[in-house]
Amino acid sequence: MRHPDLRRRLRSVIAAGGAALALVLGLATSAGTATAAAGLEGIPAYSHVVTIVLENESFDSTYGPGSPATFLKSLVPQGVLATNYYATGHASLDNYVAMTSGQPDQPLTGSDCETVNLYTCVQGQQAMANGANVADQLEAAGLGWRQYSDGISTSCLHASYSPTAGTDPYQGDGASPPPAGPNYADRHVPFLYYADIVGNDARCQAHDVPYPQLSTD
Repeated sequence: MRHPDLRRRLRSVIAAGGAALALVLGLATSAGTATAAAGLEGIPAYSHVVTIVLENESFDSTYGPGSPATFLKSLVPQGVLATNYYATGHASLDNYVAMTSGQPDQPLTGSDCETVNLYTCVQGQQAMANGANVADQLEAAGLGWRQYSDGISTSCLHASYSPTAGTDPYQGDGASPPPAGPNYADRHVPFLYYADIVGNDARCQAHDVPYPQLSTD
């Protein structure tokens, strides 16, 4: 869906989420425009794809009668509403991993990796398809990508990526330690769970950035 003032609209969408945890993932070309063929299924060529993920509200509370999410509801007649689109699991991380890798949930991601450290969780994901993810595919195709994470003020903020570290302290729920915001949670940043990103600091710094950076990118 396109809009002449995308940045302002994105801020409105995040605001509409209220207390819901939010994740913004931007997929954009690194140079030039995307190579999608004009007229494919009647859809014009595009240069940017943005996926916005909001949590913790039911379908009815968001799109049903009396919903306070007036902006989100206003988007429905402008595009397509997928009413039979379901989660792959019952936590956060399992769904975010599925969105960015196509991999199903497994015991660790299905429990948001709450009882293990970040390193252990990443290795569990690495065992599935060698940690393949959409970021790798985009870069291989010459396309750029970036995740704009709510609740951080520095790029690539995450728990210690060490096999001897304690459990991940960034669990949100108002208890995450500084410098993260109290509701920031690593599990809402799926790219941290791929070894070739979290284990490559330069790549992580360039692509996992604070949400306010969206206004200048």
